[in-house]
Amino acid sequence: MKHTTVFLILDAGRSDYVDPAMMPFLHSVAQDGLSGSFESPPGYAPKRILFSGRYPDTTGDFGAYVYDPEKSPFRWVGDLGPVNRFLRPFSTVHPGRGAIDGITRWKTGTPRADPGWIPPEHLPFFRPVEAFRPDRPVPEAGAGSIFGLCQEHGRRYHYIGAPLHDGDDAVHDELVRALRTGPEEDLYIAQFDTPEAEGRRHGPQDETFRKRHLSALDDRIASIHAALVAGSGSWDLFICGDHGMGTVRERVDILGLLKGLPAVPGEDYVAFVNSTLVSLWYLTPRGRDVLEAALPSVPRSYLLDEADRRRLRIPTDRAWGDRMLAAEAGVLYSPDYFHPREGNLRGMHGWLDKSEESHGMAVLVSSNGHTSPRDIGRRPLADVFPTLCDLIGVRTPDGQEGKSLLEG
Repeated sequence: MKHTTVFLILDAGRSDYVDPAMMPFLHSVAQDGLSGSFESPPGYAPKRILFSGRYPDTTGDFGAYVYDPEKSPFRWVGDLGPVNRFLRPFSTVHPGRGAIDGITRWKTGTPRADPGWIPPEHLPFFRPVEAFRPDRPVPEAGAGSIFGLCQEHGRRYHYIGAPLHDGDDAVHDELVRALRTGPEEDLYIAQFDTPEAEGRRHGPQDETFRKRHLSALDDRIASIHAALVAGSGSWDLFICGDHGMGTVRERVDILGLLKGLPAVPGEDYVAFVNSTLVSLWYLTPRGRDVLEAALPSVPRSYLLDEADRRRLRIPTDRAWGDRMLAAEAGVLYSPDYFHPREGNLRGMHGWLDKSEESHGMAVLVSSNGHTSPRDIGRRPLADVFPTLCDLIGVRTPDGQEGKSLLEG
């Protein structure tokens, strides 16, 4: 029987969920190995950090859409004229969103053309970023990624999770089935979305969320652990929360505030609104002057300058904004470009101040004795990658910035 490493990503799995009252099995397992938390850097591309050990300012991968008006597949949307005013971020307008997706694919041949809820006056300035896909060949998976290293060194891997699978039950069932029949791969990676999806819906402190959804997730982890132990000669179980989740306490309509200014969106400026961070581009001197005068007074927000972005490892090139505005902890920019206006989100992540959001969990247990019980404290998310390299026995490449948990 071979050695098998299983890496579970719990999307928005906070470290304080590893508690006997919420996830008793995971808590008991954590007592036998390494446990602590992972701190995620700013941005909305955690998989690139997890699987390459490199930060957004070195990968240039910070979000789902990038400012690229010359190559935007949505440039044609600007020609719709008065029709644009009907394309607003309400779930009842979802057919319009689907129509833009389909027409864009047809007109441009681009494989990814979901416009999200980006308003039409801003949409022609953005290009979707190609999603990080572990099922793609090495160059597309990313040079130096854990998937590329597996292919280079003859290690076999199997990824189970979004965007290749739908729903945590399907992810669990496929993984357990593979482990019970005698695992053929060296590395299994599975992603569970329950903490993210249900945490946003209920809020991370909600009793229903904690008692029902976290309990069900704990049961899945127990089932995976049992199958791993039964089907493998030796094994590692590595569990990571890629970021935390905080309670939404206040909302700010940043698009409404911007529209009240004497500057025209799509002519004087462009904005991209994430739930906790706004990027802005100035197209005219008037746009710059008007917004620079108004942004300091946006409620419960603060501006980032270039020095802040460098300190936080946020890319400073123009593709990600001439200016950035960050929400204080617990404050949600709503509507944003990823959720319809009537969505009642009670939980969110992505704040630069992690006091509300907390951090992701870190648990590593192994059958071979190299993870004796130890509190590892708070570690950067980049440490996941070299840890995976150590667990599957490949050399960590140059250029990554993490440190393996096995090094102490």
